[in-house]
Amino acid sequence: MKPLRPYSNYKNSNDPCIRLVPRHWNERKLRHCGRIVGGSTPSMGRPDFWNGDIPWISPKDMKSSNLWGSINGITETALSETSIQAYDPPAVLMVVRGMILARRVPIAVTHVKAAINQDMKAIIPSPHVNAHFLLHALEASNDRLMGLTEESGHGTKRLPTERWRDLRLHIPPPDEQAAIVRFLDHVDRKIRRFIQAKRRQIDLFSEQRHALLSEVLPDEGRDQTSSESSDWTGRQYDTWKVGHFARVGNGSTPSRSNINYWSDGDFPWLNSSTVNQGVITRSDQFVTSQALKECHLPIVPPGSVLMAITGQGKTRGTSALLAMEATINQHLAFITIKKPIVTPAYLHAALTAMYRRLRAMSDDSGSTKGALTCTQIRHLSLPIPPPCEQSRILDDLSMSTAKINRLSTQAEAEIKLLQEYRTRLISDVVTGKLDVREDAEHLPEDLGTIDSEDDYLGSDDEDSLDDDSSVSLSDATDKD
Repeated sequence: MKPLRPYSNYKNSNDPCIRLVPRHWNERKLRHCGRIVGGSTPSMGRPDFWNGDIPWISPKDMKSSNLWGSINGITETALSETSIQAYDPPAVLMVVRGMILARRVPIAVTHVKAAINQDMKAIIPSPHVNAHFLLHALEASNDRLMGLTEESGHGTKRLPTERWRDLRLHIPPPDEQAAIVRFLDHVDRKIRRFIQAKRRQIDLFSEQRHALLSEVLPDEGRDQTSSESSDWTGRQYDTWKVGHFARVGNGSTPSRSNINYWSDGDFPWLNSSTVNQGVITRSDQFVTSQALKECHLPIVPPGSVLMAITGQGKTRGTSALLAMEATINQHLAFITIKKPIVTPAYLHAALTAMYRRLRAMSDDSGSTKGALTCTQIRHLSLPIPPPCEQSRILDDLSMSTAKINRLSTQAEAEIKLLQEYRTRLISDVVTGKLDVREDAEHLPEDLGTIDSEDDYLGSDDEDSLDDDSSVSLSDATDKD
């Protein structure tokens, strides 16, 4: 593909964010690009409203930019007996309420007829607007949209319609929109496949890391019913159940409707996405002292290990070392050492080595979505070497995994560069900085259909889309 060039003729856009646009493009407010509609939640007390074939999309479904379905579905009865509506595709969806808005505004386009919940808005494109062009234009405007968010009275983030419906966009003629979409789909698919290849590399590095861990720690699939275990050198170690040397518990999500729990909060509150940090040193959400007291949130000390206990992605079963005092939500369990027979770093390494076993345990837990419980964690058996042996094992692991960690970090950095390039390219094309019409004409006739793997970019905050619930798991915290 030859280098892209700008258009030959521009005009002043009168938009401080986009100084010049192609002369033949027209400025339109977003509300003139389509009909803006909302959604709702049918009564949970009506079983005949649920488990139907009609997708009901909520923020937790917004993990890719193309949607063919949802986690939950509603029935024709729900459509006929409530005010909720299902919208024909393609509709452009946007999350307008939730803590995910502190990081980004999820946007997607539907490929099936679907309903939405009250935390979403749908834009039904006008005849002169290509839904996929509008998707890309809003992706390019994500920073501007985030600048329009506000904190509601109960502490969560919201994006009021009256603040974004007059967002100014610059729209080319319909045939040019189609050419831009065609070009971006082609390039975007290549970028996504590169990212998927890099993610597969990272998965391979993770497998190699687990294999190295298993050389000095017990194999996670072996029978651990005996009172002693040995490593690859034959050294014998006493085996302890986690509940015998540590407190285990989980947290909850204070009600978002109570302003006193969130407004001006200063105590870190963590969700499951934070385990991807490896060593947790920061939080982007905070609760008040009133929330800590009234919601019985655990105060987890530094040196504890946190483990994600729910989730459909790779996060479930992942653990991280907590380097600061914090509290947690219901999707995390804390493991706080109460008998000094093991160091936090060794405990973290041992639980990391058990990742596959933890995943298998959660899949066999009886939950259709997969979950670990605090009780299961308490009954895990771990070989505990003497302190000097723990130090030796950690030193060996550090030396053995140094190259793998370096390569994994490099691959993550390359993914970040690819994502930044994608964002910049989309912005430059949909704002008229680059003319792709000629390139679009020379693309293959059949680009194929986008599949879920092509479409998935992934991010560390994907599990946090599920974390706005105020429900707490019933599994109780240990008492001293």
